[in-house]
Formats: sequence, structure tokens, C-alpha cells
Amino acid sequence: MEVSGGPAVGTAAVRQQVVQLLNGNLKSSPRGVLSLRSHFLLPVAVLHARKLEGNVADGCRFTGEKTGEMAGFKRAPLVALLVLPPPLPPSHLPSPGPCTCANGSMLLKNVVPKNQAVELIKRREKEFQQHKARTESVLSTRLYAPSNSPLQYPIQGFKVRPMTPTFIPGLALHAEQRSNYTVSLKVSKGVLRTTIPAARAKVQGNGESRLMMESSSLETLNELLANVSYTSTVYHIHTGDLASFQFEDHEAVFPVTIKQPQPPVLYDMGTDVNSQVTITTKTFLRYPQLKVLLRSIRQFYKDIEVIIADDSFVTEKMTGDHIQHYIMPPGKGWFAGRNLAVSQVTTKYFLWVDDDFLFTKWTKIEEMVKVMEANPELDVLGGKVGKGQFYSSLIYEEGDEMEGGCMYRKTRRRFHSLPGYPQCSLVSGVVNFFLARTDAVQRVRFDPNLKRVAHSEFFMDGLGSLMVTTCGHVAIGHQKGTKEKGYMRYFNPQVHRITSTQLTGRFNTGLKCAKTKTPGVLFNHQVLARNQLPSKTACTCPRGQRNSKTSCLRFRGAVQTQSKGVATTQSQYPIQGFKVRPMTPTFIPGMLHRTVLALHAEQRSNYTVSLEVSEGVLRTTIPAKGVQVIVTGNGESRLMVESSSLEALNELLADVSYTSTIYHIHTGDLATFQFEDHEAVFPITIKQPQPPVLYDMGRDINSQVTITTKTFLRYPELKVLLKTIREFYKDIEIIIADDSMEPEKIPGPHIQQFIMPPAQEPGVSQVTTKYFLWVDDDFLFTKLTKIEELVKVMEANPELDVLGGKVQGDQFYFSLIYEEGDEVEGGCMYRKSRGRFHSLPGYPQCSVVNGVVNFFLARTDAVQRVGFDPQLKRLAHSEFFMDGLGSLMVATCGHVSVSHQARLKHKDTKLYKAFRYPPKSDGKSKLQLHFFKNHLKCIKYG
Repeated sequence: MEVSGGPAVGTAAVRQQVVQLLNGNLKSSPRGVLSLRSHFLLPVAVLHARKLEGNVADGCRFTGEKTGEMAGFKRAPLVALLVLPPPLPPSHLPSPGPCTCANGSMLLKNVVPKNQAVELIKRREKEFQQHKARTESVLSTRLYAPSNSPLQYPIQGFKVRPMTPTFIPGLALHAEQRSNYTVSLKVSKGVLRTTIPAARAKVQGNGESRLMMESSSLETLNELLANVSYTSTVYHIHTGDLASFQFEDHEAVFPVTIKQPQPPVLYDMGTDVNSQVTITTKTFLRYPQLKVLLRSIRQFYKDIEVIIADDSFVTEKMTGDHIQHYIMPPGKGWFAGRNLAVSQVTTKYFLWVDDDFLFTKWTKIEEMVKVMEANPELDVLGGKVGKGQFYSSLIYEEGDEMEGGCMYRKTRRRFHSLPGYPQCSLVSGVVNFFLARTDAVQRVRFDPNLKRVAHSEFFMDGLGSLMVTTCGHVAIGHQKGTKEKGYMRYFNPQVHRITSTQLTGRFNTGLKCAKTKTPGVLFNHQVLARNQLPSKTACTCPRGQRNSKTSCLRFRGAVQTQSKGVATTQSQYPIQGFKVRPMTPTFIPGMLHRTVLALHAEQRSNYTVSLEVSEGVLRTTIPAKGVQVIVTGNGESRLMVESSSLEALNELLADVSYTSTIYHIHTGDLATFQFEDHEAVFPITIKQPQPPVLYDMGRDINSQVTITTKTFLRYPELKVLLKTIREFYKDIEIIIADDSMEPEKIPGPHIQQFIMPPAQEPGVSQVTTKYFLWVDDDFLFTKLTKIEELVKVMEANPELDVLGGKVQGDQFYFSLIYEEGDEVEGGCMYRKSRGRFHSLPGYPQCSVVNGVVNFFLARTDAVQRVGFDPQLKRLAHSEFFMDGLGSLMVATCGHVSVSHQARLKHKDTKLYKAFRYPPKSDGKSKLQLHFFKNHLKCIKYG
């Protein structure tokens, strides 16, 4: 049961009755104030209440968080949940609380070594709490519209699993007595159901997109509303619906978030820095410097893992314990090497260093880890190189769809200090010496189009995705300059920094112009006129001085638009879609008769409204002399406006702007808007705009798709595969990842071969096309292997990420069911072979699933955000799709296929089988990995 204020009852009245109820003093409920029913959920009031003490009724819970002091006592904005036993839910509805392992599931705690279990579980719990801190915010809080109007409903936080019935919480009607009550609910992407009505009620459209309920009893009608469930009819990993709730002339629209739950990805931090950090570097023609770097690393960190990506023309093998040396095609490039190195990291963090750096007593990796662990929202932490602490800020303005946006890079500009760490500052980009979260950087990646001149571009691509800081208390040395033969010719190209090659690469950011080293402050927090606030249409390229410090270039691209919701109340305010850039003044819009924040009230001698936030400040225009208006708290977190004129009051409300006071790439705030006894709470999304990532599709399949494969001891099969590919696609790019013990060079145009230590898969990290096609090295192209057909389906369905086909006439696919569990035991995963959700709309030969066979076309950026876990060396396929659950939209089609070669016998066949079919211990290790990494209690393969 939940508590709410009625139509004309204010915060104080509800608070008083809540206190009385919890102390057992409330014997009866006035009509319209508290309507307590033990068999259905009533509305929720977002209210300020005293910290309640005394006897609490059995079966009740009260939730909230403190925001400040008021009249000498603590107050908290509360969603008051007084929970009495609800009716038993239908069996098809998801059960709350810990998940239940299906019969035949493997309990993963049983595969954890008993002598390690206690410490492992402690570390897992710590990592899961950090995962929650990174993925949850105030925007996840469920908010309800209080009964300022007759309708009560959730305005934020109502989430459902795709195609899973879920009760809509907080639905109720508060109305004066009538002979009959009729309400309707309408959705567009699902169906609505309620319980079979009693004799005094009528229900139309049960199980359809429009549900109408009618009764002469308000109590009976609210019972039906409390049992309304929503079920989406189409599988999607992350989409939404808008529900319309109507009674007579009153209408409310509230959002429904349709989201596939994602299993977390956790890293075991172990007990020391060696299990927490991997050092990565890229080398090219500088082996003397690289050896000096390695010696300096070993002076301070004897057992830490070091990964080297090497694209030198003549390679020199780097040997030693805990060193992985990856040989790339010659001159492959700076960012390609970074991608390759980072793709192989298995620790939570990696430290990037250049190959001519030098570890000193100030290179304290532990200090960097300490800051990152204390601030789980951080993604990248830079230090000093020598005595220099280079950093920059980036400002991106979204433009129109045709011309694109504008980017400004400001050198040595910061947002503010990192709270609790005065030696660190929040910025947008740092120098080439930084510690980073592995999964966060892998989601952004380094663009392989940028070969020689590139650094800021990574942070431009990561703007809005990466939280970056720079600290001055950790430093690394720089070796004295040496002139290696031929190196400087490649390091310093003879053309301008922005070359035609890079212009092609910068197509993906959708920019109209870019400007570097712009002087000036980052943000102006003073009161701005409306025409001075950020433009909502095309951005303007600055007319900076034309000197060597400024470069403004034109690009073309596209941006995305925002959507907003509506509300019905005396106070007019946004209930969804109000987004602001961090630390940037933005007007608060309204959503009804006007386009601004407003008050609609009957005539009074005086009007007083207040607005309060916690993560920012509020401002409005200074009233003119002679105008009967009083403004209190301008530029503070609580703003109060008073006037005898409603018109004058609304003019000031129309000019109220919000500015967050702390820089964050994606967080939120809750604004409280109050007039007399009426109070509304609405969310504010604080989000750093992100430049889009676009790919130039070119004119043919060769510029759209790259074929990738992994080989190990199967060169005869690989050569057959390559021969069949060239039979149908002569000029398509092919990337081969090769971890054979004695590599054999595979020559030929449009072939890139990467020689690697025994590992998993670096090939995808090198793809520059929009799509890649994955094939095994023993597959065989035929006339039915039509890549163009796969591309056609993907282009027609831009929300798809992976599209599988047939192998030798077999169309293998599966579905995954993941149930979130409690924080201690974890969730439950079930893989169902041949399980599908429904046909892909418009393509009856294709079905929406969660996983496919090893022959698939995929969007490069989508797969790189998920990544292939290098810890899984031999037993791995479904695991990639488990990691991608909730991130990847997957389908399978039966009209495109590849063949499979007959098993060949050659000199390496016996050795290959020894690695291909591993001992049972590998399977046990995989389950242990699921236990920690995905925070699972059990898993079942069906």
C-alpha cells in the first residue's frame, strides 16, 4: 500500500497523517487524503517529512534521502511507500527480489575454490557496488505525480523488461463523488491488462493497446487500476513507450522505459597492482627507447604485465616475463596500435605510456588506482610528463542535421577540482600518460583511420562517454631525444596537422567546424539574456584570428533531437526530456499552453512559488523597479518568487534558468516546484552532448565491410577460405589474427595479418569500415554467401547490431533470459537454444534473437563497445553475447549462408586438436569467471 495526498491536500497534511499512521494514531482516513487498501497499491506523494521515529507498523517501509535542514529538523524528499501485502501477482509477472535458479542450473559458487571463496566474494561485492555507482543516478529514482489533478501516475522510473508483463505502479484516480467513473489508458508499443472486473465494473480492451475501465464505485475502479500491467509486444534492448491516462477532460502522459537488463561486467582486483593494472604501449622503429622503458618499468614493477603493439618494418622480438609482443602489419598506425594493445587487456585498468617514456620514483601507479577507486565514475586519469601537466577541455555544440556541430578545444582549461583531491582537476583530455578503465576505453576505441597525428581525437570521440581528470602528484620521465633512422620522417609528416586522410576519418564525428586553442573562460555563470543561452539550432563557427594557433575546418554530419512529455497540474513544468549541458545555463521549459515554466491558478491577492534543486543553481531576470515582484535566492539552489500579479510572476518563471555546479558527463538532478500546498518534482538530465559516430559507406561493398577471422595452426584451411573469398570479393579487406606458434606469412593485397601471443581476438579492433563479417578460418564462401544481402537488412534496420546467417545449412541461434538477483548472491542466466522472440518486421526469413553462430555481420562500433574478453581463450562463443545482452540487438536470417570445409589432415592437425578440445578445468575456469565478472548466482545451458 502506498500513501498520497488527495486533490486539495498539501504536503503538511499528508506528512501529519503519515506520522499518525506510523505511530498507530490514525483511526480513520478523510476522504481524498489517505485511502488505504491492503489489496492494491495506492498513489505516492513526493513530499518533505520529518525523520520519523517511534513504532512503525509491521509490513511498512519508508524510503528517502536527506537534502538539507528546515526549521530546526532534518527533512528529506520522500517517495513514501507504506507496503501492505498486495494481491498475489499472476504467475506470468516477474517475481521481485532474488532470482530463482531453474532446474538443471549450475550453481556457480560451487566452482569457486573453497580456500578463496571468502575473499573472492568480498572483492565481488565491492566491484558490484562500484558498478552500481557508475550506472545508477537520481534519474533512476521512481517519481510519481501527486494528486494535484485527479490523476495519479508514475512520471519517472517505470521500467519494464521487453515482452514481460509488469504492473504499472501508482495508478489511481482521486475525484469528487460521481454516479459513474470512466478512465482510459492507451499505449503504442504494447498491450494493457487488468484483473477480470467485479460485478460493478466494466472493462473494454483487456489485452489490447487501449484499455477502458468504468465503474460506479471509485474504490472498485482503483482496484482495477492497481492491477493494470503493461507488456511490450516487440523485443528491443532499449526503447520506450508513452502511456496516455485520461479521465473526463484531464489527461496525463507518462513514459515507459523498455530495457533489457544487462549483467554487470566486473573485474577481480586481486590483492596487488599486478592484478589491477596492465601497462600498454605502441612502438615503431624505436627499439632502443623501448628497451630503456622496459628496464625502468622492471625497476619499480617486476611482475606487472606489459603489452606492446609493434608496427615496425623490421621487427625485433621483445622477450621476458609478463611481456606480450604483438606484431602488426608495417606502418599500420598509432591508433591501430593503441586499439590492438587495449583489446588484449584483462585487468580493470591499463596504464598508457609512450615507448620513449621513463619510469621514476614519482611514477606511482598505486596512487592513480587509489584516486580511481575512490571515484568510480572516473574513466581516465592523466599525470605529468616531466614537469609538464598537459590537459584540455572540449566544448561541443550540436548543430543542425545538414551542417553538423561545432567543436572547441581549449588548452590548459579545466572545469573544477576533483572533490576531495585538490591536486586533481576535471578536464576533457590529458597527455599520453594516463590510467584508464579498460571497459570504458574499449567502448570508445581509438579510430584506426588516424595513423600518425592523433591524440586529442580520441578524447573528442569520447566526449560525453568518458569522465576525465588530471592529477599533478604522479609523473613519468621522458627520455632525451634521439634521432632514429627513418623515424622522424614518419613522426613529422610534411603536410598540415589536419590532412585529407584525417578529414576522411573525421567524417565520423559529424562536425561542421573545429577550433583549437581558443582563449577565454570555460563557462560564464552570470545571468544571461534569453538570446545568449545555448542555441537549439545551428551552431556558429568562431571567427578566430588566422594564425598558427587556430584551425577552423568544415565538416558535415547529423545530430539527434530530444523528446519531452506533458503533465496536468496547476503548476506547469517538464516531466521528461529536460536536458542541460553541464555547467551551462539553460532555461527550464514548460509543456502545456506555453513553452515555459508557468503557474495556472485562480485569482489571489498574492502568489508565491519556489523552486529548489540540489546539484545546481537557479536564476531569473532581475525585476524592474516599480514591478510588484520579490525574488529571493537568485543564483542559489533555492529560488523564491512572489508577486501580486500572476502575469508578472509567470514572466519571471519564463526566464528561470538552471546551471549545474559540478561537471559530469551524465548525471541528473531533481527540481521541486511548489505553490501553496501543491508540489511537483521533475527530473533534470545533466548530459554532455556527444558527437555522433558516423561511417562513410562509400559506393560499394569494399568500403562497407571488412572480413575478419582468427587462425591457429590451420594454414591449409585458411588458404582455402581466402581463395573462396577472392572468388566472389576480389578487393574486400581481410584481417587475420594469428596466434600460431610458428607463424606463416600470408601475403596478398587487402590482407592484414596480425601476429600475436596466444590470446583471443584483436582483429575487430583494426576495422575501419561500418561493418565487419566474422568467419571461422575453415569456412568456405559459396554463391549463397551474399554479404550485400546482410548489409541490406542491416541498413534497413539501423537498430540492429549483429545479423547471423546459416553455416552448412544449419541456422544456429539462441535466446538469453537474465534475471537480476540480489546484491549478495547475484543474478540468474538461462540460454535457450533455438529460442527466438519474433520475426524481424518486414523480413519473415529473419528472427530477433540474442545470439547467433560464428558467421555474422556486425556493426563495428557496437561490437567494439562490448568487446571479446581475452580471458576466454578456447571455450568461448555464447559468452560474447552474454556480455552483450542489453547492448546488442541481434537477429538471424536464413537466406544467406556460408559453407564448412571438410576436415583436412595435415602436420598440425593433432596439435590443433589438443588445443581445440581443452580439459574440463577450462570449463570450470569459465564458470568461475561468470561468477565474478557477470555477478551470477547460476547459469543454465539449454
